[in-house]
Amino acid sequence: MPLHVISHNLKGFNNPMKRRKAMRSYVSLGADILLLQETHFAKGKSPKFFDKRFPLHFHACATTKHRGTSIFFRSRVSFVLRRKVLDKEGRFLFLQGSIDDRPITLLNVYAPNTRDPAFYDRLLTLLEPFPGGEVIIGGDFNSILDRVLDRSTTPTQPDSHPNRPLLKNFLQQTQIVDAWRLLHPTTRDYTFYSHPNITYTRIDFVFVPQRAVRDVLSAKIHEITWSDHAPLSVVLADGSRSSPRPPWRLPDALLLRPEVVTELDLALTNFVLDNNPDHYHPDLLWTTHKAVLRGRLIGLQAAHYKKLHTQTTDLTTTLAALERLHKTQPDPLIWNRIVTTRGELNSLQTERALGDLRRVGQLFFEKGNKPDAMLARKLHALRKRNSIAKIQRSENPPAVTPSEIAEEFARYYTKLYDGTTAPSDNQKLQKIRSFLEQLPLRTLSRPQANELATPITTEELLPVLKDLRIAKAPGPDGFSPLYYKKFRTQLAPLLTNMYNGFLEGKTPPTELLAASIVVIPKEGKDPSACASYRPISLLNVDMKIYAKVLATRLSRHLPSLVHPDQVGFIPSRGAPDNIRRTVNLLSIAHATKQPSLLLSLDAEKAFDRVDWTYLWEVLRRYGVGEGMIRGIRALYTSPSASVMTMGGRSRPFDILNGTRQGCPLSPLLFALCLEPLAEQIRGHPDISGIAVGNKNYKLSLFADDILLTITRPLVSLPNLYGCLSSFGALSGYKINITKSEALNISLPPEVVTHLRESFTFRWCPHRLRYL
Repeated sequence: MPLHVISHNLKGFNNPMKRRKAMRSYVSLGADILLLQETHFAKGKSPKFFDKRFPLHFHACATTKHRGTSIFFRSRVSFVLRRKVLDKEGRFLFLQGSIDDRPITLLNVYAPNTRDPAFYDRLLTLLEPFPGGEVIIGGDFNSILDRVLDRSTTPTQPDSHPNRPLLKNFLQQTQIVDAWRLLHPTTRDYTFYSHPNITYTRIDFVFVPQRAVRDVLSAKIHEITWSDHAPLSVVLADGSRSSPRPPWRLPDALLLRPEVVTELDLALTNFVLDNNPDHYHPDLLWTTHKAVLRGRLIGLQAAHYKKLHTQTTDLTTTLAALERLHKTQPDPLIWNRIVTTRGELNSLQTERALGDLRRVGQLFFEKGNKPDAMLARKLHALRKRNSIAKIQRSENPPAVTPSEIAEEFARYYTKLYDGTTAPSDNQKLQKIRSFLEQLPLRTLSRPQANELATPITTEELLPVLKDLRIAKAPGPDGFSPLYYKKFRTQLAPLLTNMYNGFLEGKTPPTELLAASIVVIPKEGKDPSACASYRPISLLNVDMKIYAKVLATRLSRHLPSLVHPDQVGFIPSRGAPDNIRRTVNLLSIAHATKQPSLLLSLDAEKAFDRVDWTYLWEVLRRYGVGEGMIRGIRALYTSPSASVMTMGGRSRPFDILNGTRQGCPLSPLLFALCLEPLAEQIRGHPDISGIAVGNKNYKLSLFADDILLTITRPLVSLPNLYGCLSSFGALSGYKINITKSEALNISLPPEVVTHLRESFTFRWCPHRLRYL
């Protein structure tokens, strides 16, 4: 796939509306790399987020809002930084790194408009020795190269561009060529118009090495619209890159248009009238509805985009013709028509940008460059969405292309979800039942179990649809939460019929249980290892709604089933409860001189390793009832997933263990699965906690995070190991001992020495991190 580079002087980039319009424009032009000048960001004040399609960006800023250069990378470009040089005055930005494991050097320049030999000497020093691999140098050089072709009028003074000799010498020294002039050797076109001088000039360039002239596929100077410079685009050959077509996704902005909502409302009404629910299987009717509505939405989306494209194209064509005329005939009347046409085009772009800003929420727009706690959390997540340069493979060379990387993740997760987290034998089921029966677990009454399995009603479903969070990403089917929220009245009866079929034991269609996995890097981990990424499953919204209904029912009973030690995802409980209790216990341990230690257990992919045989038996042991279990098992009949990374998508693979990330029911099921281990530890006579009166406090849990307060560790720890080992053999639960952390509270030095030799925890000298 070719590499599309755009260089553009922005004349300021601090306005959120201008940023949105600009990013939309660059996306429409197909940009992969942006070289932007005059961003006017003060040092340390550049926005953290611009556009999800350009997640990676670098900035060279002055101390005040002047000058400034930035380089942006499209999400489909897997750039890995190796070296960075920032000019403290914001005049240039130099990056060296790789794209798909191929070296690349980028230099973005905003040159002075006065003679400055020292500036060009600094650029030459940066490029010595001249780098190998791909080299792209671009920017606003504030100087022409050809006095005849690069200027609309004849200069009155010979030194009207005093840096021209310096720029030409720079090109000779580095053996680089002007990519646009290479393809347009005699054409007169310009990137900047000086209104006071009534003169057009071409002062924006993209340069490539002489060795790479065959790689220049096209070069174009676009129209001057919302800035005073024209964007310059250059397309370079790069056969190593590919860009698969992204899956369809309903654009929420479409659902904000009243005429679209009216048409979809009519389409849904007609669908129900034409397809009597009494004559068709509910899940067949539902999947057919999605196919019909998807086709209708694609048509509406295409018509909407075609209309906008036509309007934009007409205005752009008119503007281009007027600019060409004005470049040869600088008539004031023609200039007035240019200003009017630019205003109309700018208004159209502003309207589209406003729609985008409404979609992400009015609050984000109002905050601008002043993020509060909510926005800070959002930005923290976005910063983690880094490009993946390569993934190591055990036998073959590293995976570097998006498709190779996605497939390597798929192989890794296929092994993780292959159903072998807990050993299987003929006596496995009996071992699980024997283990659970010996524990004093609480159970639901028969009326409570029956209540869990009652048919779902429309009245029960509507509040769930109404409360959907619209900012969530859709699953593989592309239907967003806003679609379900906007048309909840029409969709609720169809969903209710299908969901009740699942409660009765009917199997959902396989496409409903498909998921897309996106990966987020863990801090401080090797970025070339699959294990260093956290998988996030994007489930289809219709199945998340079903899971939410079941979770709402089950959550009402969790406080009576799960001990107060567990505070994760249990109604009326929270992390501060356990933190406060732990602090109090430490004070008591010091006051009563109980030799003790804190132990934080690190569970290895806890949610992903849950064994399903164990899960169903746990639910039966709690008295959940076969009706509710049937309803939950519908979510686990034939789930599958594929991995998406930087535009690459893997083959689908089956999931045979684990509670699914992103499912509202998962944390509740996990809490029930972990409670037998907690109960075993609480009741074990040879695992001792901190004594307070006649109570012995051993455990604090938040979902899979376990914190133990242990006394008599020489006896307690071996027995704890035994509990963890036997529990893991039945459930799939696995502790990473070398990542678990221990903190001595009041143990004698000789005991600590012995424990360090016997147990390979991370022994923390002063503090321990929890949650």
